[in-house]
This record gives sequence, C-alpha cells and structure tokens, in this order.
Amino acid sequence: MERKIYYFIGGFFFLFGGFYAVVGLMVNSNPTILVLPILSMGVMGISLGYLSPQFRQNDERSRYIRQKGMVFSIGAIFIYQAIFILLLNFNFITISAIQLISILWTLTTCTVFLSMVIVSKYT
Repeated sequence: MERKIYYFIGGFFFLFGGFYAVVGLMVNSNPTILVLPILSMGVMGISLGYLSPQFRQNDERSRYIRQKGMVFSIGAIFIYQAIFILLLNFNFITISAIQLISILWTLTTCTVFLSMVIVSKYT
C-alpha cells in the first residue's frame, strides 16, 4: 500500500509540473525554472515507490543502498557545483541566484534518489 502512495504522489507531481509548464507556455512566460523542482519531487516520489520494499526492511542491504547512493550523490553534487562555478566565472551563462538554486535543487534531488535506485538495481 505504501508503494502505491509513493507512486501516486510522484505521478501527481509530474502531472502538476506538466500542467504548470503548459500554462506557462500558453501565457508566453518562461516556466521552466519553477517547474524543475516540482518535477524533481515527482522523481523523488517514483523513486521512493520503487525503493520502499528495500527500505521497509531495515537490514544491511538497505543501509548499503543508502550509503552508496549518498556517496555517489555527494560526488555528483561537487561536480555540478564546479561546472556552475566555471560557467558563471567565464560568463558562458548568466542566470539569477533563484534560477541557480532551483537548478541545483533539482539536480541534487534527482541525483540522490536516482543514484539509490541504480545502486539497488545493481546490488
């Protein structure tokens, strides 16, 4: 039952994010920065739905999945930050602080949960 709830919540966030993107495009605005965190919450919900059977049992395998997923995520987050620092310092991109935070939030959320899904699939 818990798994279905996570899938429902993830699907709800995907539908809400898609609706928000379509409405933003219909009024000729740029909705992508506000849509990205909503879609990342959808990725989180679907990932937790997939991982809930493994995490329900608090055994060695679930702790291993969490540990390795976080290790890979921390490495990826450092790489994301380094790339953004280089892009901003050399003026390849110019974005506002709220856009940067939104992008980093999305990348972090997706990386953490997708890395746990990948680790659980290959262990």
